[in-house]
Amino acid sequence: MAALNSTTPSTANDNNDITSDPIGSLAVKNGKAVQGCVELFLAGKSINHLHGFSRFVNLDTLFLNDNRLTHLNNLDSLSRLKRLYAHNNQITTLKGSLLAFTFIDTLTLFNNKLQDLHACLSILSQLRHLEELDMHNNPLSEETNYRMHVIKQLPWLKVLDRHIVTDDERLAASQIKTLYESLEEEDKPKRTGMKRKASASAIQAERLVSEAVGNIAVIVKTKRILLKDHFMEVSENLLAMYQKKN
Repeated sequence: MAALNSTTPSTANDNNDITSDPIGSLAVKNGKAVQGCVELFLAGKSINHLHGFSRFVNLDTLFLNDNRLTHLNNLDSLSRLKRLYAHNNQITTLKGSLLAFTFIDTLTLFNNKLQDLHACLSILSQLRHLEELDMHNNPLSEETNYRMHVIKQLPWLKVLDRHIVTDDERLAASQIKTLYESLEEEDKPKRTGMKRKASASAIQAERLVSEAVGNIAVIVKTKRILLKDHFMEVSENLLAMYQKKN
């Protein structure tokens, strides 16, 4: 079978850009070898652009560590990929080809430049076969309750940052709010304050309703009128409904 055309990664242009050359890394460079390739080693080649993977349809292990990558893109054809080693790069986002790896179970991303834990988890949480994840030594790993948030969003993980995820950690993680809920919680007082500031009449009406409910309770108690136990609960619910409406 005729050999496939291939170019070795080089620093030919002025920007010192180096594009991946997966076919060039093979000992035998033909269609059969490419199609049958299941593991590819492209680590430590100073690569900053990914290209040339469309024919590697059976690849399940890819080493891209120790390069200069900022994104994981142009890898959408690798639908059978199970293990991706992309540590020691300059990756700033997980947007790109990651969601194409439906069956990925191992992903190393340590020593990169990943920020915004919420954004990264929104992508990682869609990888339901992921068992081993390593993101230590990224800016996002310094966020409050980082490990708990990751475990909460990815409860199927077995190993996080080289440490086995325990049942106790899963239980603790299930009790904390998600990052989205935490952000909503922080923003709620601001929005509530703005709303009440703009509606003084609603505050006054709310106070009057509260006083009315209190007066009814006093009268009932004074006259020893026998009512069902849930009277106060119903009254409080009415007040809560009114507050929500206004």
